[in-house]
Amino acid sequence: MDFDPSGAFTSPTAAFAAVLEQLLATGFQLPISFAAISSNESFMCGTYRTNPEAGGLSCEIPVMHSPEEMTRLPINLLFVDSTGEAARVVFQETGRFEIIR
Repeated sequence: MDFDPSGAFTSPTAAFAAVLEQLLATGFQLPISFAAISSNESFMCGTYRTNPEAGGLSCEIPVMHSPEEMTRLPINLLFVDSTGEAARVVFQETGRFEIIR
């Protein structure tokens, strides 16, 4: 994951991909909805679904708000799959994430 010197989160794509891979590997079922809330009041909600045309996943993000240019760490996320299984994920200031089930 990439961070600027002030600790701002600048590249969420790789972090989300790593979390999704781990969740899917441990039994989460698509579609997977999520809510992400940052310490600077930024938030977004969305859903990952299978995209057969592209041969992977697609993500729809209908809700997003950021009062600043970049999201600040830590970021708390809640993921819920189609069976109701849930996991909390925390992106830490250290650049690591923790999955809590």
